[in-house]
Amino acid sequence: MDYKQLAETILEKAKSRGADMAECNVSRETLTEIDSNTGEIQLVRSVAGTNVSIKVITEQRKGTISLNRTDEKSIDEALDHAFKNAKESAPDPAEGISDEQHNGTFQGGKLEPDRDRLFALLDRLLNDVQKEFPHLKLETATIQHKREDSVYTNTNGVLHQTAYGINMITCMFSGNDGENAGSFNYFGIFIPDDCENLLELDGVRRLFGEAEKQVKTETIGEETIGDVVFSPECFTTMLLFAKHILLGDLPLISGTTPLKDKLGQKIVSDKLTWRANPLDERFVLNQHVTNDGYIVEDNLLIEKGVLKNYALSRYGAKASDGKRSGNISDMYVVEPGERSIDEIISGIKRGILVSRFSGGQPASNGDFSGVAKNSFLIEDGKITKALNETMISGNLIELLQNIEALSSSQHGDGARLVPWAQVKGINVTG
Repeated sequence: MDYKQLAETILEKAKSRGADMAECNVSRETLTEIDSNTGEIQLVRSVAGTNVSIKVITEQRKGTISLNRTDEKSIDEALDHAFKNAKESAPDPAEGISDEQHNGTFQGGKLEPDRDRLFALLDRLLNDVQKEFPHLKLETATIQHKREDSVYTNTNGVLHQTAYGINMITCMFSGNDGENAGSFNYFGIFIPDDCENLLELDGVRRLFGEAEKQVKTETIGEETIGDVVFSPECFTTMLLFAKHILLGDLPLISGTTPLKDKLGQKIVSDKLTWRANPLDERFVLNQHVTNDGYIVEDNLLIEKGVLKNYALSRYGAKASDGKRSGNISDMYVVEPGERSIDEIISGIKRGILVSRFSGGQPASNGDFSGVAKNSFLIEDGKITKALNETMISGNLIELLQNIEALSSSQHGDGARLVPWAQVKGINVTG
C-alpha cells in the first residue's frame, strides 16, 4: 500500500468537508518475535498492523480519531467521527498543526529481520544464563525485530516519511536458590548490529548478578543512612518523573510546576547536565521526527544546574506561552562525573544502592515515596548485604539539588546514556 497517497487522500477528504487544518499519520508496524519462558524457547511469530491517526480542526475546535483499517468506508466513517468530536469540543486557541519548514525522509537500522541471528542470540543467552547464573530464574526472555514505516503529512504542506528497523531483548527475572526467591527485576535493551553475546550488553551481567544476591535479604537496621546511590536504570526513572512532573506540557500549562518562569536560573546541582537528544550517534535507536510533525533537534534541558529549556510540544508551548522544544522524547544523555562508581562507593560511610524504584506518580511539587527494590547496604565503602524492601521518599527537585557525585561512566539501553548518581537527603526507612 502507498501510505503517502493514503495520507494525502485523507487530507483532501478532510479539507473537502470544511476542515480549517488537518493532519494525518499512517504507520505500519511489523513485529518478528521469539519468546522464551523459564529457559525454553516456546514461540516464534510475526505480526503486522496498520494504524491511521487523523486530526481535524474547525473554528479552533479539535477532533481526533484513530483506526486500524484503511478501506474507504472505514476512512469516511472515521472522518465523520472526527468532525463530530470537533463540533462537540470547546474552542482552544492553542490548537494547530506543525508549520515545519523542511520536509524529510529518514531511514535507520536494518529493515528486515534476521531470524536465524535472533534465534541464535536468544538460544545462547538461555544457555549462558544456566551456566553462569545458577541461582537466577529467567521468567521470560523475548527477542524481537520491529520495523515501522510511517508517513506524517498535514494541510500546511508538511510531509515526513520514516522507516526504521530495530532489534530488542526484554527479560524479566529473579533470584531463586530452590528455597528462597528474590524480588523480580526486568530490562529492555536495544541490540547493536555487531552484538554477538547478549550477556555483554551494558548492565545485563550486573543486573543478573544482583538478582542472585537478592535471594536472601536483611533489614536495613536503625543506623542513619547518609547517601543513596541510584543505578543508571533507577536514576533514569527519577529523570523521567522529573521531566513529566516538572518540565512537560501539563505542569507548564496548569502552572503546577515549581519551575515555571525559572529558565536561565540555577535550579539544581551544577554537576547535572541533562539533555534529550534522540540523534546521539552512540544510540542504537534514533528518532528524527517528533510526534507532532517537526524534525528533531537536540533539547538541552539543564546545563551545569541551570534550567535551559522545558520539554514542550507545539501545543504545550502555545498553551503556556512558551517556546517549543527541539524534542520532548525520553532519549536522555546525562554528562558523566569524574569518579568511577567504585570510587564513589568507597567514600560512603553508610548508605544504600538502589537498582529499582516502585512507587506511584510523584505529586505536582515533586514529592515522591515508594519502595527501593533490588537494593543493597553500603557500609564503610563496601557493598555488604542485600536488603529487603526499603521505603524511600523525598522531592525530585531536592534530589537533583543534592547530587553529590555522578559516575565517570555512562550506561544505557541503546536509547539513553546515564551515569550512576550519589545523592544526599533522601529519607530511608526499613
